[in-house]
Amino acid sequence: MKVDVVERALPGHPDDAHRVDISLAFVPQAAAQARSMVRAEGSDVRPDLAADAELLTSEVVSNAVMHGAPPLSLSVLAADGQLIVEVSDGSDDLPRFPAGDADPDAVGGRGLRIVQMLASAWGIHTTTRGKTVWFRLAG
Repeated sequence: MKVDVVERALPGHPDDAHRVDISLAFVPQAAAQARSMVRAEGSDVRPDLAADAELLTSEVVSNAVMHGAPPLSLSVLAADGQLIVEVSDGSDDLPRFPAGDADPDAVGGRGLRIVQMLASAWGIHTTTRGKTVWFRLAG
């Protein structure tokens, strides 16, 4: 699995702010790799936020692999005790938030609901190369 990692300090942010960008292979195992990256970058935030970040990252990356298109990338910004995670893929089809309550017997359909419940903010935007789903977890 090819991984390109770019780590950089962010101008205009506190000294402890940094962002890591990685390219992920467009395979189901990308979710595990993304969780590992978020775990490493989230080591300075509260343990509950770090656990939530891993869960939400797994949900969003899994959705991208199931419903999106290559290329797939992950960006993690850690600053001031918060994490901002962005997952980008090559499809410009926006995810649909399921209407009504989730079917308790359904295998899927809960990813964005979980993001909405746990993230302090989240969103989706299109880019020239597809779309990005992002979320923020703040303490």
